[in-house]
Amino acid sequence: MLVWLASGVLGWTGASSFAELGSAIPQNGGAQAYLAYAYGPLVSYLFAWTAIIALKPGGNAVISLIFAEYINRLFLSHSREEVSPDDIPQWAIKLTAVAAVLVVTILCIAARKLGTRVAVVFTTLKIIALILVTTLGIVQLARGKASDSLRGNLFEGSSHSPSSYSLALYSGLWAFDGWDQANYVGGEIHHPEKNIPRAIHSSMAIVTLLFLLANLSYFAVLDKSAITIAFIVIGGGFRSLINFSVVASWAFYFLTVLGLVILRIKEPMLERPYRTWIITPLIFCGVALFLLCMPIIAAPVEAIAVLGFIAAGVPVYYLTQADEDAKPRIIAIFEDLFSRLRGRPSAADGWEAVATDGDDTLEMTQTRTSR
Repeated sequence: MLVWLASGVLGWTGASSFAELGSAIPQNGGAQAYLAYAYGPLVSYLFAWTAIIALKPGGNAVISLIFAEYINRLFLSHSREEVSPDDIPQWAIKLTAVAAVLVVTILCIAARKLGTRVAVVFTTLKIIALILVTTLGIVQLARGKASDSLRGNLFEGSSHSPSSYSLALYSGLWAFDGWDQANYVGGEIHHPEKNIPRAIHSSMAIVTLLFLLANLSYFAVLDKSAITIAFIVIGGGFRSLINFSVVASWAFYFLTVLGLVILRIKEPMLERPYRTWIITPLIFCGVALFLLCMPIIAAPVEAIAVLGFIAAGVPVYYLTQADEDAKPRIIAIFEDLFSRLRGRPSAADGWEAVATDGDDTLEMTQTRTSR
């Protein structure tokens, strides 16, 4: 319960910081726009590189696989009393997950507003499900039939390792992830200086309350051993993917919120219709830095994978950008070598492409420059 509460509060501090950035820089793109404003195009590109290729597909993969496991477990429960994860064929889970992704994709591209309406319906169903779970727990408590796990010591058997708490926070933060989504359409929101903070704070309050009450209901209805087994079954198979996703996303969350502090110093006259308390981004950055350092001990493979993946975007950025002067010397050397291997001299050698009489024909001519 403390981990869930800490995850909600930490997510709220980040959301409050994003609310200030969204009101001060009302542009589409969310963190990508704020990173470009605070640090320049390279950091912004690396965020987009990581989000498009790894974070968004990885998050969708985890959600679709969990959904597929629940659906298969639901069908198998009709034929046997207890269904363990090993009883479900992996091909069935993956096939169901692929089908779910295809259905959602078709719904999103079938019509312009259909995807939005489906998202609203699914969100409503999830809120109703959480309310029903909470109601069931309250009924059990009112009847005096709470489980032994709620009556006993809730902290019995808890770990005291900081790395274990960081891994637990990863799962909690992954569940709360999404508090930055309103900022992606900041340029299209009417009166963003009012509506972005209002939407962020109201949604975080509702989600945090629902998650805490739902977890309290789990303890009121289920035994602690059953809850532990359920968490192991649900999260064990996706632990590496969740750790990778949280480490990568929170690295850029840290830089984005740190950019808020930098802009407070560099541009104190920037119009900020909504200003969060300065302690809010500082707390967020401190905890985020702790969460980014702990994977070196607790999840070194995922930490190295994140660093390697982000670093791989640096040469891609310089190879694909149009500004030749901004490219490092080593990138320019490799581009020149590649052009020579293809038999096409680069413009730096005094060659330039000129049009000939044909529509699509280009000819390389050498120009002489005075030395």
